[in-house]
Amino acid sequence: MRITPLGSALLLGLAACGGGVIEGSVDDQLGDVGIGGGDDSRVPGGDVTSSGDVGSGSDVTTSGDSGTTTSPPPGSDATTPPDTLAPPPPVDSGPLPALSIRVSGNHFIDGTGATLRLRGANHSGTEYACVQGWGIFSGPGDESVFVGMQKWKLNAVRIPLNEDCWLGINGVDTTHGGKAYRDAMVNWVNLAHKHGLYAVIDLHWAAPGTHSAAEQQPMADADHALDFWKSVATTFKSDPAVVFDLYNEPFLNHSTLSTDAWSCWLSGCTVTGGEGGLSGTWKSAGMQQMLDAVRSTGANQPVIAGGLEWSNDLTGWLAHAPKDSLGQVAAAFHQYKGNLCQDASCWGSTIAGVTASVPLVTGELGQDECAHDFTDKYLDWADSAGVSYLMWSWNAWGSGSSASSCGGQKFTMIADWNGSPTPYGVAYQARLAK
Repeated sequence: MRITPLGSALLLGLAACGGGVIEGSVDDQLGDVGIGGGDDSRVPGGDVTSSGDVGSGSDVTTSGDSGTTTSPPPGSDATTPPDTLAPPPPVDSGPLPALSIRVSGNHFIDGTGATLRLRGANHSGTEYACVQGWGIFSGPGDESVFVGMQKWKLNAVRIPLNEDCWLGINGVDTTHGGKAYRDAMVNWVNLAHKHGLYAVIDLHWAAPGTHSAAEQQPMADADHALDFWKSVATTFKSDPAVVFDLYNEPFLNHSTLSTDAWSCWLSGCTVTGGEGGLSGTWKSAGMQQMLDAVRSTGANQPVIAGGLEWSNDLTGWLAHAPKDSLGQVAAAFHQYKGNLCQDASCWGSTIAGVTASVPLVTGELGQDECAHDFTDKYLDWADSAGVSYLMWSWNAWGSGSSASSCGGQKFTMIADWNGSPTPYGVAYQARLAK
């Protein structure tokens, strides 16, 4: 959904966590994965110089302050190889046995077999700080973030990732991208688990060819997204407390495509143009291709596929659901005040039809008035329907925010990193405490 920019307050807190405790060498993972071939105004933009490998099937032009660069012709040497990595530190501990998530029918279960609903929040920053060249996190970037979440009794955090930063391509600063970014994300997930939180790992920003992944595009790209998911899934495949959210908020229904939007959503297609100066044609990756990329690594965790219209439209989801031999697929629905589907009539018809078949995760939820009357209505419905939800967003962005003000920001749940609620977050805190 297109909403008001969050402002310069986001440029605070540049600390980055290092190290990791998930088994396996990320070196080996990227060695096996050849790096190749909408506007989300909730976070600030930035001009990032692009350089990298353009996969076959793309004819992408990138425009920016430094001029216009076009993807090189076939046969030219435009590849930016993945950085050379050392293995992450050895495992010192894993998630508790009960901190495990699986799909069972139309709901999740935990490691004891009990029905599980995710009730948590998004923590924004890791999708944009690296590609903008100033850090990895928006905020402390340390364990204090999860201490506050645990106090609120959240049980899940959605972690938005950047394709270029994870793969170390297209000119990202090696101080924040590539190995540094991957190690930080491994450590971040393990810190979340330490505080009883499931981790929803989300491909948030991606882009084809040499175009920088510095904004949201209509769909994931075939050039890099499959490599991204092979690497991410290999990194976390031994972690039973993660879920893979294949792509954030597709909006192919607003794009020029070689086929209909839902077919492209499932199987990929040729897309013309995009956000942030992306022009020409490029190949998108479909949900089925990304799911297959995850499964090719041996990873068996649940995957989430969000619908069209910035994940607010699930009308074609059941008819186009990706096939998974493991039966570990869930749907994602995003809900903001002002979306097309935003009332009990739509929730009880279109959305309830999906929840009858698969688990539904409300991957993002919010309203932009530093209030909670709308989100309360949706959460009441979600509780009655057994739907999971992750609020946007656990970020102390608003300078001067407090229990009586959001400090000029519209979607900040917390006034400080200790977890003091804003007027927007206070009702959610109370709901979780029940």
